[in-house]
Amino acid sequence: MCGYWPHEFVVSLAVLIVAGSLSQARGHLGESFDAALVDYDLPDGKGDVIVRALRRADPDVPIVAISSHAEGNAALRAAGADETCAKADFEHIGDVLAATATAGRR
Repeated sequence: MCGYWPHEFVVSLAVLIVAGSLSQARGHLGESFDAALVDYDLPDGKGDVIVRALRRADPDVPIVAISSHAEGNAALRAAGADETCAKADFEHIGDVLAATATAGRR
């Protein structure tokens, strides 16, 4: 749920769904995901709402929180995200998602 993806990570994905808002993300809640990447600051609300909804829809899906500030990542973790990746460290998101999916809840 972001606009920037390292090239090598995109190549390894079969399907990537980008939702730029809570309302767009809600439209995908019935779908199955290998992992979810959720930002805290969205145009129409906070990402912790989606994390809680994802947890209700699929308790086992690995969720990685991304935020530019520690408070946002903390709120996403409190809502049920498994791991965090600060936006300042986003070049490592592929590694974080891979580790989270491998160690994930499934």
